[in-house]
Amino acid sequence: MKYSIPYTPGLYDIIQRMTDENKLKINDVYFSDNQLSSNRKFSFDTDYWIELKRIKNDFNIKLHYVINSSVYDNASYFQEGQHKLISILWNIYNDGCTYLTYNNSFMLRIPEFRQKIPPFKIKPSINNKIMTLENVEFYYTNMNIKDFILDRSLNRNYDELKRIYEWTKDKDISLSLLANEGCIPNCIWKQHCDNLISQFSKNTEDDQKHLVKIHTDTLCGRHYTEQPADYLKSPWIPPNAIQYYEDIIDVIKIGGRMIAPNVLERMLDVYFNNRHDDFVYGLILTSSPQEYKQIYLAELEDNNYSGKTLNCKNKCSECNFCDLVFNKLMKGE
Repeated sequence: MKYSIPYTPGLYDIIQRMTDENKLKINDVYFSDNQLSSNRKFSFDTDYWIELKRIKNDFNIKLHYVINSSVYDNASYFQEGQHKLISILWNIYNDGCTYLTYNNSFMLRIPEFRQKIPPFKIKPSINNKIMTLENVEFYYTNMNIKDFILDRSLNRNYDELKRIYEWTKDKDISLSLLANEGCIPNCIWKQHCDNLISQFSKNTEDDQKHLVKIHTDTLCGRHYTEQPADYLKSPWIPPNAIQYYEDIIDVIKIGGRMIAPNVLERMLDVYFNNRHDDFVYGLILTSSPQEYKQIYLAELEDNNYSGKTLNCKNKCSECNFCDLVFNKLMKGE
């Protein structure tokens, strides 16, 4: 399996410590900056660009620019706004970046804009919610999109994934899934969460930390603290489940832009090597309940977690599997 991995300062050293076999598993390194409100950090330093270029040149790894702001100023659609974005994209492209994740399907529909941007491999964002074959077919037929990251819900809907694969397998199309985000299924707070992140560049670093605390204490962090079994219901992909996607998915995306390098290195190690001897805690990006410091990945697989959730479609109201597994492991059974 190939992996799309996030940039964080120090990534060069993480890759350098990998085995040659694991280096070859890296499809691209994705990143964003604060030019278009898509970065998780207050500033994107010149040193980061230097490191990204070293990764590209020394390891022959493709670079992948991400624009997934939740809110766009209406000025973006006028000629001056388009020219500004086109200029940014050409600068990124000329610096060696060949992949682009862009969530503004409106802008991609404007012929003058589409014709003037560089020849990136363009991929919609996961927040474009491409969750059915019909969504894929529409983007392919009407938007000339050939590279897809599919919606989180498909991590729990293997039937629809196979349906998509059967339609795409004889076309020049690539399919990706996001492994480890940890959102609540069909989360009612997602739009507010994304909006918060997309405006971080307007805040000081202290204000960002305060906003993150409010988010954690109020939304999914609080929910998972109060209902820790629900953490297992999140549509994440356990490392052991990657085997099920080998023949139908091209790339697995590991979330974690700008997280601490030691945290990212652990995530990559667990996924690249399908390690079962590690805890669930800290592998999923959403705030982890303390109980998961006691739950090993191997214990989940002993209870057929990957196999059971692969196609459950998150019909949690009709099922109590995750609750049963969580309660069993908490009792040490």
